[in-house]
Amino acid sequence: MLQQEGTWNDLSPKFRQELENQVSELGKTVKFKFNISRPNPDPQKYNGAIIYPFMYTLDPITFKVTDTYETRDQKQKVKNIGMIMRMDDNKPIFRRVRINESDKGILTLNLENPDDIEMAMYCLLHPKLENGKFADRTKTPMFVRIDTLAAAKEEKEIRSNKLKALIAAQKMSDKEVVQFSDAMMWDTTENIEYLRNQVEALAETSPEYFNEFINGNNLEYQALIKQAIDNNIIVFDPIEYKFSYTSSNMVIAVLSPIGDKNEIVKLSEWMQTAGKKADEVYKKLKSLLEGKSAKSLA
Repeated sequence: MLQQEGTWNDLSPKFRQELENQVSELGKTVKFKFNISRPNPDPQKYNGAIIYPFMYTLDPITFKVTDTYETRDQKQKVKNIGMIMRMDDNKPIFRRVRINESDKGILTLNLENPDDIEMAMYCLLHPKLENGKFADRTKTPMFVRIDTLAAAKEEKEIRSNKLKALIAAQKMSDKEVVQFSDAMMWDTTENIEYLRNQVEALAETSPEYFNEFINGNNLEYQALIKQAIDNNIIVFDPIEYKFSYTSSNMVIAVLSPIGDKNEIVKLSEWMQTAGKKADEVYKKLKSLLEGKSAKSLA
């Protein structure tokens, strides 16, 4: 329970009972999902398509809520809230909500454990809880309580996606593994078993990204561009941020350097959306690569 020390967590009996009832209705566990993930800027996605901070600490550590049930003499309706770990020279030392990288943004609390019950109460009162009773509308919500039924469906979908991705990865021929590795801009001079392991690892850690990638056009286009570069058919100028044909210096496309995407991804997107000129570039590259013993395919 939220330990009272002086004016800290000095909730009215009715408010405290309401909070305890709310927690008891959650069952044996409760999960909170924190909005702390971001896309992995690494084009090779060695750590997965989504990454998390090594350690995240929820702030503010202490805050105030209004106890509308408070009617006791000489008691304020505005309450100071914090998880008190201990008192040091009459000053409270507070526990914090911390999320490790391995938690993948999920805080799981065992509601048969007193410390976890206290943290659940604290989270339900926190101003950054999305749609919380005491949410501060001037602050960006940072976490949300997970609906267990919806979470069960999501976890089932994740397992299904992972199984689908792993089956697809394991069925890839050596040529398909190399093509995939080209599209990911991996070093395709590596041993084929090493590359296959990289493909399967990505399928396991980022199944949704993997499935979307192999079922879309990006794989084919990015692999084509990488092979054209490896065979010295086209060249990229990082100063002017443009691609040109190596033999004639004819410019293929001038791209924008703005954004996290690398030049191969950007050229791939250009080739898929820029109309007739882009289609002609795609056909020409395919034609120039036909019959060649591409470095990445050797």
